[in-house]
Amino acid sequence: MSIGGIRVEILIQDSFSLKEKRKILNSLKEKILNNFNASIAEIDDNEIWNKSIIDIAIAAKDQYNLNDRILKIKNFLMRENGIEILKIEKL
Repeated sequence: MSIGGIRVEILIQDSFSLKEKRKILNSLKEKILNNFNASIAEIDDNEIWNKSIIDIAIAAKDQYNLNDRILKIKNFLMRENGIEILKIEKL
C-alpha cells in the first residue's frame, strides 16, 4: 500500500465572507471525497475569506496508482470553477 498527498493553495474567487468560503470549501471537499475517495482538510488561512491551504491525502494499492490518482485530482482542481490554484506541492 502507498500513501501520499498534495498541499494546495487556492484563491476562492467567488467568496466575500468566511460563510461563503466555508460553503465553497465544503462543496469542494464533498466532490473530492465522492469522486476520488480521498481525505481533505483545510490546514491554513482559516480566517482569510478568499484564500485557503488544503491538504489532500490518498491511499492506493501501489505507487503507480497513487501517482495516477494525484494527477487526476490535480486535473480536477484545475478545471474547477470558482477557484484559482496558486500552488500545488506533493507531500
